[in-house]
Amino acid sequence: MVKIKEMSGLNYFIPTNEIGGGGRTEPPHIHVCKGSKQSRGSTAFWLDPIKLKRDNGDFSSYELREIERQVKENRDLFLKEYKRIHG
Repeated sequence: MVKIKEMSGLNYFIPTNEIGGGGRTEPPHIHVCKGSKQSRGSTAFWLDPIKLKRDNGDFSSYELREIERQVKENRDLFLKEYKRIHG
C-alpha cells in the first residue's frame, strides 16, 4: 500500500496489489488506518461513488462519518493517485 495522506491521526493508503473475485481488479478505493497500522483489515471506502466498502470494527460510528467526510473532501486527490498507481 502507498500512503497518500495523513489527517487527524488517520492514514490513507492506496492499495497496490488487490484483486477482486474472478481475478478482476477492484474499483478505486482507499484504506484508512489509525496511526501507522497497515493491515488487510483496515477500513476502506469506495471512491466512485463514495461508500463504505468494509469496516473492520476499529472505528466508532462517529469516526466513520468523519472519515467519510474526509474522503469526500479529498476524493479528487485520492482518485488521481489511484489512477497514477494503477495506470
